[in-house]
Amino acid sequence: MVRAPLCMVVMLVLLGGCSSVPKAVNPVHWYDSVVGSGGEAKSADDSAGQPFPSLSSVPERPAPTPIEERADVMEGLVADRENARHVGEPRREAPARPTAAAAA
Repeated sequence: MVRAPLCMVVMLVLLGGCSSVPKAVNPVHWYDSVVGSGGEAKSADDSAGQPFPSLSSVPERPAPTPIEERADVMEGLVADRENARHVGEPRREAPARPTAAAAA
């Protein structure tokens, strides 16, 4: 019966300690520094006053890589995979222990 009042006192003391949390470890301060006091997320860059860019300003798509060059790269990747050397022996799991039903 003494536990309930003791738990309440401990909870109140711990809750009261939350008012003196330093800003460096206070999650509320972290949130406010990201979102701000207005509730809107802050911009990651300084384009807040600039108009939204238009899609016509996007650069042209680069020319595709020639097929011969792609084939050379693919051959090199295959050779890398085939000639790969693994460090040490591969890990092997211990064999499973037979169950009582399998032993009978």
